[in-house]
Amino acid sequence: MKTPLLLLLLLAFSATAQDFNRSSLGLSIGGHDGMHNTLHTTRIYQFTHYEANYRYMLNNRVGLKFDAGFDNFKFTDGHPPTQALRFSIQPVFNLTDLLHMNDFSERLGMQLHVGGGYATMWNKTLLGGPAELFNAQEGAVDEMLQGIIGLTPQFKVTERFSINADVSFMANIRQNNGFDFEATPIQGGGFSGYYASATIGFNYYLGKAKTHADWTYTPRLQAADLAKIDALQAQVKALEAQMKEIDTVIERTETTVEIVRGDTVKVYVDDSKTLADAGIYEVLFVKGSFYLNNAYHGTLNNLVAYMNANPSLKIGVVGHADTDGEDDINNKLSEARAAVVCKYLTDNGIAQERLVVSFRGKTETKYPGKTLEVDAANRRVSFRIIR
Repeated sequence: MKTPLLLLLLLAFSATAQDFNRSSLGLSIGGHDGMHNTLHTTRIYQFTHYEANYRYMLNNRVGLKFDAGFDNFKFTDGHPPTQALRFSIQPVFNLTDLLHMNDFSERLGMQLHVGGGYATMWNKTLLGGPAELFNAQEGAVDEMLQGIIGLTPQFKVTERFSINADVSFMANIRQNNGFDFEATPIQGGGFSGYYASATIGFNYYLGKAKTHADWTYTPRLQAADLAKIDALQAQVKALEAQMKEIDTVIERTETTVEIVRGDTVKVYVDDSKTLADAGIYEVLFVKGSFYLNNAYHGTLNNLVAYMNANPSLKIGVVGHADTDGEDDINNKLSEARAAVVCKYLTDNGIAQERLVVSFRGKTETKYPGKTLEVDAANRRVSFRIIR
């Protein structure tokens, strides 16, 4: 029992601490098949399995589902049907974040649920079975414990609504009768009956936040990683400052400066300080990915505010990659990184024509060398003022 508990705690504490909605209500309908023990069969494509649930996510990776399910085992040969009811508690693992599914889609998701609860079944026509604690009118009642494991693919329709499919396997402990109440009674304890179900349904998300835990992603770059990159950038900036001590003060526009001996030099605009003063920095990316980490929403929001305050301004958005891999792959990656940043800006009110989007692949790395920190700092989108 210690290993699953430790795994649950590890998943819980490694998840993101962002603000998101945690509660949802779900309904689903489908069929069941593969029962054992029974002399009569059903078919999975009949709508004979129904579920309702309330789910609460502890964070964006782990939650609990409180579930009620009803089955109507309608047999293909006209044998009297058997009904079943269950109540369960199931831990839920959000594979959407755990498997980084957002790397290729922001609408597809997957959840794993496993747990157990109380189940009972009865047949109003056929008598027999144990003494009844649950009274289903005039039929025999079989009470048991039920274990459940299932996989639930999801598709986000809106921030409040998603549709899903589910395939689950149920195993019953101390099921005394066959599902048809006619097969030879099962003797002894342990797992003595099982069946599978397949359903389609929906989730409705409750709460006041913009999104739900199901669709909230844990940043790939953790605080320690970002700190290393910041330290590297600070070192580079310190070296740049030392080199500029012998230069003329740089103006915002191209200018010429008279030198004592009569020569002239041209000094070009360096936008990095201007943008940094407005809280605008480069956006970094995980290796092989163009997923926009939520940690950079702040700097992009600063860029939106800066452009709104300077309505005639145009900004260059330039995508870059590190030196690993083929040119074609790096070009596509850097293009996708620039595009996802551009989409965030336009989604937040910046006109497309005010953004000059380009990509450089690995042709314009910012830092030399080959370390994990250098590669991470070179996988970026940079900004410049277009004049």
